[in-house]
Amino acid sequence: MKKTRKMLPVSIYDLSGLEGWLEEQAKAGLFPVFMNGWATFTPTALPGTRFRLEPREGEGGSPGPEKLEKCREAGWDFALTVGSLYCLFYTTRPGASELCFDDRGRREYMARIERRSRRSRLIGWAVFLLTAALGLWGVLHFQSSFDVQPEPFARWSLILLSLFEPMMLILAAALLLVYRQSRQDRRALRKSSRVSEKLRRYVPPLRWAAVENILVMALAALVLIWGLCRTLELNPFDHIALNKFGRPYVDIQELESREVKPWEELFREAPPGGQPENYGRLRFSILSPRWYSVTQEAYGTEGAESRTFSPKPEEGQVYAPDLDMTCFTLLIPAMARPVALAQLDEYRLVNLRWSYEELDVPGLDFAILAEEPEGIWQMAALGRGGRVAVFRYAGEERLEEHMELLASMVE
Repeated sequence: MKKTRKMLPVSIYDLSGLEGWLEEQAKAGLFPVFMNGWATFTPTALPGTRFRLEPREGEGGSPGPEKLEKCREAGWDFALTVGSLYCLFYTTRPGASELCFDDRGRREYMARIERRSRRSRLIGWAVFLLTAALGLWGVLHFQSSFDVQPEPFARWSLILLSLFEPMMLILAAALLLVYRQSRQDRRALRKSSRVSEKLRRYVPPLRWAAVENILVMALAALVLIWGLCRTLELNPFDHIALNKFGRPYVDIQELESREVKPWEELFREAPPGGQPENYGRLRFSILSPRWYSVTQEAYGTEGAESRTFSPKPEEGQVYAPDLDMTCFTLLIPAMARPVALAQLDEYRLVNLRWSYEELDVPGLDFAILAEEPEGIWQMAALGRGGRVAVFRYAGEERLEEHMELLASMVE
């Protein structure tokens, strides 16, 4: 037998709304065989069928024998249980009396559910606010015990960009819709627990109500898939081979005066650990439509057979520079400098003490150079308008001598 499935267009706590909706479906010949977050129907209903939701008694799946007998005598039959809340009765007799049902008892039952819901809501809000406060504190204040230059609020602008990533916006939309539905549930509970059956009036559900429920489920599924992919590290926008990356970047060989090559090209084998060492990563934010990073490692061709590597090689070691780069195109140009400083802080090796210097580079709004005492690592942040490029480099070259090359990333 063909079955039809429909999302509930009203709150599960709106008794008159559910009963009226089921009666509308019966006019179209649909009889419910399952109800919870959605309803499943078979084409077996008689037009004019009436329905009544009653409190579910105990742990059983159907009402007790006395209740069933009393309802049968009045012309009502048991249809199904609705979740853990109700028993659904129906009648096809136009004159069947409802005196077998206890309207006052049903209101008291819904009032108990409302009190439990209120307590659960208060506990939920307390847990949410505490978790949000602890999470915010952790993001803004957590510092490594090895950090010699802690800056608690240095990365706030990157956090802001992350909050406007598509999946974060989808999560926010899902939470807003869930909150909206919880408000509708509260209103339905109040109505069902306080309004007498004689005064209750059926209001046809809005057309988009069921669509809203479907949208909540779809957004929740997307958030779940996103969380699962992050847990399993399945990200098609991460570790993209540079020959397929399609974004401009500074090639490490352009920066180096020595000849350097990637591991695969130099040794004709996969790098240690099996993970690519040269790759790009794409990120998306409403505030930064263009946001990507590139990681590169290379090795000098002289004496490479020794396979002992260092960005500052001594005797017997092979020269091995690193270059990391992150580029932003921001919708709000005023965010350029804060974002650049935040990315510098994210690139900063926390066990080193860095010194920062402002450079005057023609054509740029700002240019910041950072160095550490040993002279192995350097960083640079450049900005022009809403474009920002931040670099972290380990090697023999001096970044201030290559400003023209680095500035090409913000043209």
